[in-house]
Amino acid sequence: MTTGRLRTQAMGQRFRIEIYVASEVVEQRIAPALAAGGTVVDDSEAPSLTVIADQDGNKGAVCVDAAAAKKD
Repeated sequence: MTTGRLRTQAMGQRFRIEIYVASEVVEQRIAPALAAGGTVVDDSEAPSLTVIADQDGNKGAVCVDAAAAKKD
């Protein structure tokens, strides 16, 4: 019998989650994922785009949405 983790690794990642947030809250959105055991995979375009992965290696992206920025 294959466990969920092994099955996921054998099948590969089938989708990727992208979330779009205001620039003021990027770090507040990434921090909980890291605290839960996730890792930063690529932050070469941060803060505009940060790719993170969960403990199983499934990737997601946190993107800045300029339209969501606070307007004074």
